[in-house]
Amino acid sequence: MSSESDTPENKTIIPFPRRRKSPPVTRDMAAMFHRMRDAGMAQHQIAAHYGVNQGRVCEVLKGDRFPDLLAQGRLF
Repeated sequence: MSSESDTPENKTIIPFPRRRKSPPVTRDMAAMFHRMRDAGMAQHQIAAHYGVNQGRVCEVLKGDRFPDLLAQGRLF
């Protein structure tokens, strides 16, 4: 006994949600990350403010991205 709802035509495929892409981190954004961190903001707060991944903020603050900002002593 098979019901009509078991046929392939009646099954609804629910797609997985697409991954959100965060905007690319620019040099100006990276400079602001340092300023905001110096002002006492946490990495997750900075990430939420700019809509980027917290990992990107961490990479900037560690100097993995835009290492020249870290080397300059963040004098902007």
